[in-house]
Amino acid sequence: MSKQLFLSAGSKIFENAKGLRNNPTLAETTLWGYLKGNRLGVKFRRQHPLGNIYSRFLLPSTQINN
Repeated sequence: MSKQLFLSAGSKIFENAKGLRNNPTLAETTLWGYLKGNRLGVKFRRQHPLGNIYSRFLLPSTQINN
């Protein structure tokens, strides 16, 4: 994975992102069901660290995130 996608994220942000991936909301679970597995022809990442924050859903090929 490109280091550029992490933007110098620290270990605490990685721990938080992992915790959020392991305890998603109902809405996140539902949306992730549609986005995962390259079903739309692109690869999404979930709870991805970006510097001091994280992106709930990241499309790294275009760097569009929410």
